[in-house]
This record gives sequence, C-alpha cells and structure tokens, in this order.
Amino acid sequence: MADKKITELDALTTLASGDVFAVVDDPSGTPVTKKITIDNLLKAVNILTAETAPTAADELALYDASAGTADKVTVSALLGTGWILDSNTWTYASATTFTVSGDVTATLHKGTKLKLTQTTVKYFYATSVSYSAPNTTVTATAGTTYTLADAAITSPHYSYVGNPQGFPTFFSFTPTFEGFSADPGSAVIKFRIEGLTLTWGFAATDGTSNAATFTMTLPVASRSMAFFPMRAKDGSSWLTTPCLSFVNAGSYTLTLYTAWVTGTWTASGTKNAQVSGTYLI
Repeated sequence: MADKKITELDALTTLASGDVFAVVDDPSGTPVTKKITIDNLLKAVNILTAETAPTAADELALYDASAGTADKVTVSALLGTGWILDSNTWTYASATTFTVSGDVTATLHKGTKLKLTQTTVKYFYATSVSYSAPNTTVTATAGTTYTLADAAITSPHYSYVGNPQGFPTFFSFTPTFEGFSADPGSAVIKFRIEGLTLTWGFAATDGTSNAATFTMTLPVASRSMAFFPMRAKDGSSWLTTPCLSFVNAGSYTLTLYTAWVTGTWTASGTKNAQVSGTYLI
C-alpha cells in the first residue's frame, strides 16, 4: 500500500506515553526517517537552551482544555498579574454571594482573592465556599468597598498570591454599634485577609454613650475566641491603663471593656476606642 499523506491519516484522539511519532533525522546531510515516543519527545526539552532572563513578551505553548486546541500564552499573561482566569460562569445570587455550576471547592475556597467585572472591575475575598448539587455557592466580602450587583458577572478571576495586580491593600467596613445614642463618627474598620487570617484596625471620633456596654461588628466572623488590647475613652476622658476587647468563636461581635479583664462604661458623656488585631476566619 502506498504511503498516505499526513492529511489522509486517521486522527489519534487518545494518546499514551508509548505512542510513536515519525521524525526526520539529518545527521550527515542524508535525511533518514526515524521514530520517537511521546516520552522521549518530551525529554527533548533538555536539549534546549535555558532562558535565564525571560521577558514579559516571551511565549509558552499550552493546551486549551476548554477549547481542545493548542495555544500560546505570554509570560506576562501567565505570571505577570497574579490572576487566573476562571473558565466557569459566576452567577449573581445576592449582594454577598454568587454561584458556580458544579463542585469548584478545590479551586475557590475561603481566603481566595476574587476579581470580576460588573461594568467596572471589582475585588473581593471569598469567606465561605460550599457545594450543594448542582452548584457551588461562594460568599464574598469587600466590606463597603465593593458589593455584588444584580447583573451579569464577566471576566471572573481568582488568585492565591499575596499581591495580585490591582487588588486593594485594605478594604473598608462600617461597623454596627451598640451602647450609643449617637454612634462614633467617621467610624470605619480597615481590614485585609491573607489566607485564613484577617487583620483589622479601628479608630473614630467620639460617640455619645447611653449604656454601660460597648460592642461593634467586625467584617468576618472569627473562627475562635480572640482577644485584643486597646486604648479606651470613657466618660469623655481617655483611660490611662490598658483595656481589653474580645470576639467569641463564630461571632462577628467585638465586646469592649474599660479594664484589662472586664469593666463597664459610663452611660453618659462620650466614649471611644482605638483598637486593632488579627484573628483566624
């Protein structure tokens, strides 16, 4: 039987490591057809010259699993931004949640950084990810810096790196207070999440007290009980000794005291606190 042209050959859709390719060897000017296995073909990368200073424009070959085609990607696109484009569709569910078809909990999990577009680019942290057939539900927070809109989500990305391109250093969160007839002014918590650790800080102008208690909400529930030293102002005067605040396991609520162990607040005049800390989420 005459040799077939390459375009006439049957397509091999399932490959194995021992499959053989035909190659042309020309060691002395006389072409010789030989064979090579996939294993040895991949080992041939060792004969290439090492690139010791790759640039952003350098390209790498890859296989596009979703399209089933060979493709290429630049170093800049692959590594430069720190973001990974998700081929799945993210669908709005509420101002703090979206869903993804199927079980994607191995890819998206608590602490993952998120980037998406709803007219403008928005950034979030995933604070809870759970699968219940047929969808995965992702709870996301950006404090008051960004919220999900009831609109299509495009260009979904995720990242595990510390500082992906464009991601805010800190997000803002406005607490809810108890123990005041007039809440502290300009009251904003700044926070960031790295992995499963949330770091935050709070400072505000004085509020008007009407109770012997002082509580405020935090951006994300604490995984375990956590304590934070703080500076406190009670009855319009800053206290001269350290004070204490704490959050219970599974709670968003920070309870503040006027002393190191406990201590009630004056239910009149002004009160305030300056406090920061880190806890597990």
